[in-house]
Amino acid sequence: MLVKLRLLLAWASFIAMTCLFLGLLDLPVARIQLFPALLAANFVVVLGILISAVLFGRVYCSMLCPLGIFQDMILWLAQRRKKNRQKFHYRKERRRLRYGILLVTAAALFSGLALLPVLLDPYSIYGRMVTHLLTPIWQQSVNGAAALGEQYEFYGLAGYDFVWQGAAALGLALVYFLFIGIAAWRYGRIYCNTVCPIGTLLGTISRYSVFRMRIQPERCVGCGLCEKSCRSSCIDVKNRKIDASRCVDCFSCMEVCPRQALQFTATKQPSVKEPAVIPEGKAPESVFTRREMIAASVIAAGTAAGALMKAASATGAAIGSADNKAVLPPGAGSQAAFSNRCTACHLCVDRCPNQVLTPAVMEYGLGGIFQPHADFSQGYCDYNCNVCGAVCPSGAIPSFLWQKSSMYRWEKLFTIGTVPDPDRRGRM
Repeated sequence: MLVKLRLLLAWASFIAMTCLFLGLLDLPVARIQLFPALLAANFVVVLGILISAVLFGRVYCSMLCPLGIFQDMILWLAQRRKKNRQKFHYRKERRRLRYGILLVTAAALFSGLALLPVLLDPYSIYGRMVTHLLTPIWQQSVNGAAALGEQYEFYGLAGYDFVWQGAAALGLALVYFLFIGIAAWRYGRIYCNTVCPIGTLLGTISRYSVFRMRIQPERCVGCGLCEKSCRSSCIDVKNRKIDASRCVDCFSCMEVCPRQALQFTATKQPSVKEPAVIPEGKAPESVFTRREMIAASVIAAGTAAGALMKAASATGAAIGSADNKAVLPPGAGSQAAFSNRCTACHLCVDRCPNQVLTPAVMEYGLGGIFQPHADFSQGYCDYNCNVCGAVCPSGAIPSFLWQKSSMYRWEKLFTIGTVPDPDRRGRM
């Protein structure tokens, strides 16, 4: 039952997120992603995700994160081929690498350098892959269908105006797709449990979650089926242990266990008649020392605090941007304030109806690479359009349609000469 419920919620959120980037859905599903919610200071969403991690572990990673579900999809395709049915095994946690990446990410957030968080955020990675790989295929398919329909005098399908977004954005999206896809095909959720700072942040909380996957030693016969099916490589059958910080609550282990020895239950220790034998002088690999536990908790808390501080601060660091002449998206304010909040997910780039917004390369400098800027060579910014502000999940582009309309009305009045005295503007 838990497996079916997880799959239902995961596929529903994955399809909704993909349709959002394709322009087929207007629901604000991107606002429930953790990193954009942190930068937007959306405390309701952040608190909800953190509470879910405290209660149930990393359910966010298995049901809401589009990149995590994408990896599950790749793994599902790999398992359909008999030659490539991967049998996983327990891998020691790469603790120094995980918390090293999280520490560097936290330092980047505090310093205002958006480059590293932009490159590692799972939501933004998936957004760029859809925008620059899937969206062009979708648009050209619709254009082909529309052209075919016109031959039979059917004009109910409107085509898209395709605009090339640059080789750099396409190349980066392709690198992500190949790297994460191949890694998922061979090693399952290795990106989530080794590189992803969001996974490490939630994994730190999940170490103390109320409900988690646990092995019941009195039922386990050590067959190893659960360990071979674990996409997170976090089940140690020999010592009857599950690393809760890496478990993404996929519940696949429960499905394959012939004796129902795995249960999603509270953290109370079950009665153990014959505890696992651990060599003398060697602690279990998944156990934190007190010092490591404190350090990991401080790093995780500092990362979240750094993101929230960015949302309230305008002290960004756009390296090498002193001489840039890039045009910011409408309403973005200063470049520092925009850089502090933008995750470069390219949702605004994908949804801009006039194709004005395009990914930056070095227009903002190194600190703002791949963040969107306005390029009027392909079109113009409509006064009555607020799509970019409406879809931006992090608040980097504000929603201010009434302000744009008001500015348009004033400019029109001055243009046609109905208000000859500019000083009258403040008295009306």
